[in-house]
Amino acid sequence: MSKKVKKLEKRVAEARKELERYEAKLAKARLKAQHKEIDHLEDFIEEGDHKWEDLRQLGRQAWRELKDIVSR
Repeated sequence: MSKKVKKLEKRVAEARKELERYEAKLAKARLKAQHKEIDHLEDFIEEGDHKWEDLRQLGRQAWRELKDIVSR
């Protein structure tokens, strides 16, 4: 093979290695972003659980007060 072809093959091989490095970097960045979103989702769910419990307590209190009003 000619020197030119070998040189081009070498450049292609280097470009493939570089592309693999970028793809690995991208995969790592995506994984990090997903973990960040999952952590945020867990916080959001926990917030919702607290709000739901507050609503349940409010409903029980309202029911007791309504019973008191009706029983008078």
